[in-house]
Amino acid sequence: MEAIGALCTPCALHLKAYEVAVSPTPHAKAEPRAVLIDLDGTLVDTAPDFLVAINQMLDELGFPAIHLDQVKSLVGKGSEHLVRSVLALELGKEDVARYAEMALERYFFHYSAINGTFSTVYPGVVEGLEMFRRAGILLACVTNKPYRFAKELLAIKEILPMFDLIVGGDTVVRRKPDPLPLFHACEVLMIEPREAIVIGDSVNDVQASRRAGCCVLVVPYGYNHGEPAHALDSDGIVASLGDAARYLLGSRTSMVRSTCTSTRIGYGQWPEYGGAGHAGAGVADPLTLKVRARTDPYLIKSSRFLNTLNRGFSRKCTLRQS
Repeated sequence: MEAIGALCTPCALHLKAYEVAVSPTPHAKAEPRAVLIDLDGTLVDTAPDFLVAINQMLDELGFPAIHLDQVKSLVGKGSEHLVRSVLALELGKEDVARYAEMALERYFFHYSAINGTFSTVYPGVVEGLEMFRRAGILLACVTNKPYRFAKELLAIKEILPMFDLIVGGDTVVRRKPDPLPLFHACEVLMIEPREAIVIGDSVNDVQASRRAGCCVLVVPYGYNHGEPAHALDSDGIVASLGDAARYLLGSRTSMVRSTCTSTRIGYGQWPEYGGAGHAGAGVADPLTLKVRARTDPYLIKSSRFLNTLNRGFSRKCTLRQS
């Protein structure tokens, strides 16, 4: 697949430098077969787009505009959650429920008109994607953004051709921090979760990765509901996607630092996903793996259930700032 670079204006990032110090576990040393990457706050700074669409929605409803920092603190759990959270800034619970459906429809209307207009690709993203492609690593964009908006945005920023798969917030029946989107991506790419690396910016990515059994790296420039990246239980912090690629593909110049150990666990540790509540027990209910039928080439339909739901890895890491 041809890699098409996206032009973006470099932004001034005030990042703390980290060195990598990963323990020599077999999984930590091996190159991943696939990298599953979040979109908003990881690949693209989309908060300015959200701000414009949200304020146009609020203006129609007769509510005051909000600020960019407020939007950044609310992004990450899908459009419905974003709209409801914005309404909750002005309304009580009952009124939020009354306005939610109409507000979401107006938000989608305005967002569809400006998607990608005010957003920018983060520095290092194109470089990292190109490095992964050259190395033969499978790439999936796994996001809580609605699928049609995610695909459109990646196309506008000219990075869509670099991805083998897009998993949107409406691709499967649950969103991150649920692990189902990651399980679906691994199934379609025909890999086990332990063979994938997740790169994201928020607690949603970390929690989904932990439950799915994927190693997870985070970038420090994203949203994460206003909380710092170093507070997350990730396997390391990467200053950019390019640094992540250099580290994962063998370079030790990446700005990451973590001590990572692997412990084999059973999927059954999470009863809500079909397990019995103890290691090695339980499999997921097949109904949780049901996805909507689509014909889009970037969203491949499932043909089988995961055969690795009882085989995962849990990672406990301690970040050491240099």
